[in-house]
Amino acid sequence: MRQLFTAAFTFIACVTILAAPPAKSGPEVPPPAVEQFLKTWVLSQDVKGAAQFFDLPHVVRQWPTLGSEQTASDWLQRALTMWLIKDQGRVEALGNGDPRSTLWAQLPRTPEAIEPGERLRFENLRAAIKSVSSYDKTLDVEVLENKDFDRFNLADGTIYDISFQFRHAPTQALNIQFGQVLVIPPRRSTSVAPASRPYFFARSGFSQSTQTAKIEWKALSFAWLAR
Repeated sequence: MRQLFTAAFTFIACVTILAAPPAKSGPEVPPPAVEQFLKTWVLSQDVKGAAQFFDLPHVVRQWPTLGSEQTASDWLQRALTMWLIKDQGRVEALGNGDPRSTLWAQLPRTPEAIEPGERLRFENLRAAIKSVSSYDKTLDVEVLENKDFDRFNLADGTIYDISFQFRHAPTQALNIQFGQVLVIPPRRSTSVAPASRPYFFARSGFSQSTQTAKIEWKALSFAWLAR
C-alpha cells in the first residue's frame, strides 16, 4: 500500500510538470463536467458512466502497467467502485486499487456487486466528500497552465487540479486533473459537432489527415495517497 501512495505522489509530481505550474490567477471555479462526474459517480453510482468521463489514453500514460485502454476502463470502474465500500480495510487488503498489482481485479466492478451492508449511499456530495484543506469545502481546486498542451492532445493549456477526500476514508486524499481534450469522431461519422474544429491529429489511425475534432472536458488522471 505504501508503494501505491509513493506512486501516486510520483505521478502527481509528473502531471504537475506536464501542466507547468505555478497556478494561474483568477477564480478557481471548475468546469461543470467536474460536478457532473462526481454526481454520476458518488450519487447516481453509475461507475460505468463515470469512467467515461476519463480520457483513456491519458490514464494509460499515467499507469503504463495497465497496457491498454480496455484494461484501463476495467480498472477505473473497479477503482471508482471501491470508494463506495464502507470497510476500507477490506479494500486495503486487496491492494487499495494499485493498478500495478493483479489484486485490483478482485475488487467489485459495480456497486451492485458490493457485499450486502457494505455499500455506501449518499444524499448529496457534501455528505460524501470534503476538501483536503477545509472541513467546510467540498473540493480543493487549483488552476494550472500546461504550456506544452499540443503534445498531449489538449485543446488548450488550462488544467483543473481537483483534490478531495471521502468522509469515511479521512486518511486518504484523491486527486483528479481535468483538461479539454480533442476528441476525434469515428471515420464513418459524417456529422460535424457545432463546437468542433479541424485539427491535425497524428495518432495511430489518423496519420497525415485532417479530421474534425470535438473538444470535451475529460479527467486526465486518477490517484490517491495517504495523508
